Amino acid sequence: MDDWSFGIFGSIAEFERELIRARVRSGLAAAKARGIQLGRPALRKFSAADIRQLRRDRRTGMPFQKLAHLHGTSVWTAFQICKRRLKECSLLIYRGERSAYLPKTRCNKK
Repeated sequence: MDDWSFGIFGSIAEFERELIRARVRSGLAAAKARGIQLGRPALRKFSAADIRQLRRDRRTGMPFQKLAHLHGTSVWTAFQICKRRLKECSLLIYRGERSAYLPKTRCNKK
């Protein structure tokens, strides 16, 4: 085969890929318009009490893998819940504020 035929086949493949991409985008947009929630469902919903308990367990030094197993979630979710708390804590310290809802931790000390 000559070089020009490879170029033609490449152009055809590129065009076909664009068609596939357009169909996928339109399908996702139609599903979203119908109100279908896209993505993987959450393993479980956390109440405020569950989140407090998870963070309390983490402050005792429990590893994330054990936290996840104990609370019925993934290691990543347990990490993200604890990480969000640190961000909130850092923001309050940066602003010079302390709040009564923060537990006595290193970020809430005077």
